[in-house]
Amino acid sequence: MKPLEEHRVAESLHGSLLLDFLYRTWSEVARSDLRMAIDEEMVEVNGLAADGKTRLRAGDLVVIQGELSRSDRRAGRRGKQQDEGISLLAEDPGFLVVNKPAGIPSVPDRAGKYPGLLGVLAEERPAEDLRIVHRLDQDTSGCMLLAKGLESSRVLSEAFAKGAVGKEYLALVEGRLGRESMQIDRALGPDTRRPGRIRVVAADSKGARAALTEVELVERFRGYSLLRLRPKTGRSHQIRVHLHSIGHPIVCDEVYGGHAELLLSTFKRGYKTRKGVREKPLLRRMFLHAAAIEFAHPLEERVMKINCPLPRELELVLEKMRRFASVEGPAGGRTEAT
Repeated sequence: MKPLEEHRVAESLHGSLLLDFLYRTWSEVARSDLRMAIDEEMVEVNGLAADGKTRLRAGDLVVIQGELSRSDRRAGRRGKQQDEGISLLAEDPGFLVVNKPAGIPSVPDRAGKYPGLLGVLAEERPAEDLRIVHRLDQDTSGCMLLAKGLESSRVLSEAFAKGAVGKEYLALVEGRLGRESMQIDRALGPDTRRPGRIRVVAADSKGARAALTEVELVERFRGYSLLRLRPKTGRSHQIRVHLHSIGHPIVCDEVYGGHAELLLSTFKRGYKTRKGVREKPLLRRMFLHAAAIEFAHPLEERVMKINCPLPRELELVLEKMRRFASVEGPAGGRTEAT
């Protein structure tokens, strides 16, 4: 068998446990798979099989024997993610509301490699005429509304165009928002320096579109704020760009000013790790969740409001912050998602 890869143990990692070293070095491979590789004697230290509790010395040569590549592992996880976590929130003959997981685009990608939420649902419901009437960013989770049939699609699309659909989002942002509530009224337009991205522009500039977001402080933490957001317009990347423009980028939104990952050590005082252990991030996905959507029924005279609870990985972040980064204040208490 060919080695997956081999590494020399650096002086700084002298004394590390083998399993910790493997997880730090081969970070794209699941820890359980690394442990299994050790148990199956696929891991060698200086040419000899070793167990996970082996203490490494500077200069040791560590090799995993096998054919599995990192790219295969990543692709497998991404493909699996496409099919998991799409749960039904509400349905009737006129519409469908589902909980879109983070990591899945709303529509198929241009290359046709990943079907997106619409493609997955179309495969599961081949007899139904499901139509997209709005989109969520790939890394945003929560309420996603789809129309059933041409008439419902026309009515709902018109409602979105007129701003008649109420949307509520929850976002954890970097920094402490100094106000209990505010409005961000800043025009948006394409970022000519970075294709595919949006930026705040002068209202009278070419391509500018008015954009308004209502912001409400839900909970304060040390160095972070949980916000409820109600966009009154539906511009691409509106919430993300508006929050970045006021100096509070969304946690893990590295496209618009946030850090790539959230670590417990950034807010837990006195945090320590064992020597040679790479700290596992609390969160790598953007902390933006479509918590509720309210709209007029496309076929009947009644108003629908659908709520979607925070996914577990976002709740876990809040639990950690309440434990290790809580602060006093009027918005300091816990507030449930709408």
